[in-house]
Amino acid sequence: MPTKASEDQITAQLKQIVDSVSFVNKNRPKRFLTYVVRETLAGRGDRLKGYSLGLEVFDKTEDFDPQSDAIVRVEAGRLRRLLEHYYMEEGARDPIRISLPKGTYVPLMEENIPSEKKTSHDPILSAAAAPPTGPAIAVLPFDNIGGDPAQEIFCDGITEEIITQLSISPSLYVISRKTTAQYKGKAVDVRALSRDLEAHYVLEGSIRQAGDMVRVTAQLLDATNAAVVWAERYDRKLTPHTLIEVQDEIATHVAATIGDTYGAVMRTSAVAMKRSSTEYMEAYESMLLLHDYLFELSPATHLKARESLEKAVKIDPNYPDAWAGLAFLALDEYRFSFNLREENPLDTALKYAEKSIALSSKYSIAWYAMTIIHFHRGEVDRFRDNIRMGLSLAPNSPAILADSGVYMCLLGELDEGLALVKKAMALNPQHPSWCHFALFHDHYIHGRYTEAADQISIIDTPDWFWPHALQSINYACMGRMEESRTAAENTLRLYPDFKANAEKECRKWFTRDQDLEKYLQGLKLAGLID
Repeated sequence: MPTKASEDQITAQLKQIVDSVSFVNKNRPKRFLTYVVRETLAGRGDRLKGYSLGLEVFDKTEDFDPQSDAIVRVEAGRLRRLLEHYYMEEGARDPIRISLPKGTYVPLMEENIPSEKKTSHDPILSAAAAPPTGPAIAVLPFDNIGGDPAQEIFCDGITEEIITQLSISPSLYVISRKTTAQYKGKAVDVRALSRDLEAHYVLEGSIRQAGDMVRVTAQLLDATNAAVVWAERYDRKLTPHTLIEVQDEIATHVAATIGDTYGAVMRTSAVAMKRSSTEYMEAYESMLLLHDYLFELSPATHLKARESLEKAVKIDPNYPDAWAGLAFLALDEYRFSFNLREENPLDTALKYAEKSIALSSKYSIAWYAMTIIHFHRGEVDRFRDNIRMGLSLAPNSPAILADSGVYMCLLGELDEGLALVKKAMALNPQHPSWCHFALFHDHYIHGRYTEAADQISIIDTPDWFWPHALQSINYACMGRMEESRTAAENTLRLYPDFKANAEKECRKWFTRDQDLEKYLQGLKLAGLID
């Protein structure tokens, strides 16, 4: 029977937990745990309520309402999972056990009864076994509108397939179907569900059939405040022969749209983080800065993400995602000339990608960073091998499809490349606007300047010089010289030395002689090359 621990024992145990591998780079859970333990030791455990924790731990303002914003409850669940993992691994034989029972923010602190099982203290293995630090998502059973018993198998199948595909994402904690099955056929209060399951997001949907047509609706909710993040409707023809095909198609589309690198969850989380007043960064938030950068493609977001991830790997050298992110950022010093500081940024990117891959057996963004590195190093065979491997492992990942497609277009494999990019855009309607570069490139090299203008106008990266340069050369080819000059001025505002470096920048991207010549002619026409 566990006995009560002394204050000195508890304080020592707290330090051991927050300094452990399980809590490396997890500043918010550290702050949460430290605060509730110290307040309890000081005799103020009765004051540990959602409101006070929101202000003291999450830097909320005084108008914070824990009933409408469930962030404290959700983060308590995250802390609880981390503590459970800690005591399963490196803390299995610690003298004191600190836990956070469900339904309270007052920690339980007692003598630990060590497990008899042998535990591993390998930091890489421990990190791999840890629960995901990203947001928790609950996929509710899809509602069968109309109650046709024949549709139950379709409802259950589509729910199961979405859970399976979302579970592949290393950034999400997907709550099991066994847990969410209890809500089948019931009216659900999302905020209450967030409290009960400690979920950041909830995916819900319905299925309605009329004749041989089926309508599937799905919507993603921010469970902390019940706001709709994303919604979509799918109308399909359904027969006994196409049931599995339709089920898999819709599940794939939903999972890709919300769970991918460029999906709704990561994008929404990144935006929310930018609005937050907290200065307590942690590993996951460093990755959100990376995702924010990958959408915006600006020097400012590049620098912010790089600085944050460099801090993350200093704290935890065995964090593979951070090394993968740094590989991309070093790669973009070369590709986009953002915040250059390395003499050979491609070599640095390669070193970081290799380190990430060595730390994790999972297919991650490090692998397709490596793919792009091979392209820019002129290692075409290795590039093609990586493309094939990525598409075989994740054929429905919009991120992999988009990057692969753009670079295949640059190699001259336009039909294959455009098919991949268009699939990525169809799978994820919230795709990054740079996907349209592939379509611009196809139109421009074939002299379809009006269509090219339509595509380049969609790209919303105002702080990156290339879209302005491409607008300038395309307008020049159309004879619209005033608009070309305006775009050229924007190019030089962002990259004052562009004229002197224009050919070097083009050679990074355009490997085919005819493509390179086409772009250089456009730059000369636009007055953007010395």
